[in-house]
Amino acid sequence: MEKITSPDDIYQYVAVTIRILNEVNLTEAALMLEKTNDNFFTTGSERLGELGLAVRSIEEKFSIPVNIQERLFVIMEKVNEVWPMI
Repeated sequence: MEKITSPDDIYQYVAVTIRILNEVNLTEAALMLEKTNDNFFTTGSERLGELGLAVRSIEEKFSIPVNIQERLFVIMEKVNEVWPMI
């Protein structure tokens, strides 16, 4: 499991996840995550909350391969440190 300790770490981890989603032709899911990852937010907690909502939406709309689902789980672990109810 990846160790994510800084905002840049999460940004880079999400960016790689977006690339992987594109590689398996889940371009709409990749775009949903990319829009959130590339937005500017006032606070880090706001950004994490929006990432969490994007991940949950992707999980609801798409059949995600196990290897990518594991990456989404890692993202949600960081989100849940701040937003445990997402």
